[in-house]
Amino acid sequence: IVSDLLDFSRIQPMKSDMFDVRHLIDLSLNKEEIPGNIERKINIPEDLPKALGNTQQVLQILYNLIRNAAEAMPDGGKLTITAESRGKRVAIHFIDTGIGVASEVMEKLFEPLFTTKPRGVGLGLAISKRLADPQN
Repeated sequence: IVSDLLDFSRIQPMKSDMFDVRHLIDLSLNKEEIPGNIERKINIPEDLPKALGNTQQVLQILYNLIRNAAEAMPDGGKLTITAESRGKRVAIHFIDTGIGVASEVMEKLFEPLFTTKPRGVGLGLAISKRLADPQN
């Protein structure tokens, strides 16, 4: 918990580099132990251009989103990850068949220390949001 809090408080701009989106998604999927009852569907075009960003920060975001999706499907389901080029940007989409999020919870999802999980800390999405948009 202390480590996560420190990570949240000291997010700093880091060196950006070009990376292959599919490769980082594969690394993230391999890092998180996804139960066998969760089907994975990855749809990334072969000609998707490389993206510019900090590889370690993007890996952290991907890992947090994959972990949340897996935890939302305790009885199994399907995790679909797609990516597309949008002009000079690359968009990555995560869709799961999990239990969903209540509207009153949706407003608090990115607040530090907010969690609905019995063993959660409430920093994964807050950190991911700060990494994705450091201006926040």
